[in-house]
Amino acid sequence: MKKCIALLMLCFSCLVIFAQESFKISGKVKALKPFTLQLSSVTGETLGSVGVGKQGTFELVVDGITPDLYILHFGKIEQPVYLMGKSMTINGFMDEQTPENSALEFTGIDNFYKIMDLLPTWREEMNEEVRQGILDSLRGTELGAMIYLSHFRKYEPLYRIWELLSQDARQSWTGKWLRHQLDSLESLLTTAYNFTLQDSTGKKVSLSDFRGKLVMVDFWASWCGPCRQEMKRLLPIYDELRGEDLVFISISLDKRKKDWIGMIEQERLPWIMLWDEEGFALGDKPNTLQREYNFYAIPFIVLIDKTGRIIARELRGEKVKEAIEKARKI
Repeated sequence: MKKCIALLMLCFSCLVIFAQESFKISGKVKALKPFTLQLSSVTGETLGSVGVGKQGTFELVVDGITPDLYILHFGKIEQPVYLMGKSMTINGFMDEQTPENSALEFTGIDNFYKIMDLLPTWREEMNEEVRQGILDSLRGTELGAMIYLSHFRKYEPLYRIWELLSQDARQSWTGKWLRHQLDSLESLLTTAYNFTLQDSTGKKVSLSDFRGKLVMVDFWASWCGPCRQEMKRLLPIYDELRGEDLVFISISLDKRKKDWIGMIEQERLPWIMLWDEEGFALGDKPNTLQREYNFYAIPFIVLIDKTGRIIARELRGEKVKEAIEKARKI
């Protein structure tokens, strides 16, 4: 399969785990001046390089390559590319000073085009069934390539992909990159955002009011079926674990106050019920709480310790009970 594309448009790739083999990159790329073609991992390790002279012909053989997302360096220009199989060819013209004038023809990157075709829909589609269908169509570490190339740098979408990766995929270059991103984001999430919201009587309630206690915070909305099911699962946990050291707070992300009030009157749950009048936001413009707590889907539950630090997130069902019991032993 051959496609002629502008250099900077080649911005997606994919991965699948196979045995390591030697991989050959060859071709003829003319440029205004000699340059170095270098291959590196997405975590920055240099894997091989070759000089490309005025005639443009080159051949680079790199050992230990597994199907994964890599970075090709055309001089100072960096270009993600997916390597799979045993070889790839590149032919055409490269303008290092004005990259958009470059025209390169690649062969051996069919999986790249698969991800390229799927990625725009996955980034823009708000229907979860459609997005899940796209993820289901990807194999192995293609998932890691999807998240790398999507430029999402929020905890929720990154963690969702991490959970889907096999153990082998987690050890790939892209898997290691993803784990590093998650670790970095988790360090930023240590201190819980101190919200101030109203209860059903209009009283202002702040997270800091409960410093010295464990606080479980559940983000939900009346229109969210899984949220209402999760609240019913929380009730027996609350009854079993209730105590002076523990506070349950449910924060409604309904856009209309009357929907939140109707839910409160219907369910009559025994813990603190608050309302965020910003409401739940879809897409790339989350509301304040979504941005501060890094979530894009509900129900979303976190546990905050007595010092105001987030110690567990994305909890569901029995995981809530386990996290509380673990925190009480610390």
